[in-house]
Amino acid sequence: MSEILKNSQTTDQEKLRNTFERIFWDIDVSQLDFEKNFKLIITQVINYGFVGEIQTLFKVYPEETVQQVLENPIKGVWEPKTYKAFCSLLDVEPQKKAINRLFVEKTRKKINRLFTALLLPNM
Repeated sequence: MSEILKNSQTTDQEKLRNTFERIFWDIDVSQLDFEKNFKLIITQVINYGFVGEIQTLFKVYPEETVQQVLENPIKGVWEPKTYKAFCSLLDVEPQKKAINRLFVEKTRKKINRLFTALLLPNM
């Protein structure tokens, strides 16, 4: 991999940093460094960012850096549909370890309850 960050992106970095309070609700955002914490920043912005924030992310990081994060994901933190969509978009083979299993189980339970309610005869 070449450079982690694109060269002229200080205003884009500041624009993205302004969204950190919402996206990183569980950590001290003043400690985040765009180079040292690139995997975490890319993961959280793609998972929880709005369209404009994701567009800004791609102005801050080259596509190759985002691909690297998708190829070597942080284990168990990705939303399943989001991860698969971005892997498809950037031609990356999805890794099973990336998916947040609790999200999958919670969704599966909701679907099972819905079908059970629909299939039970009305009393």
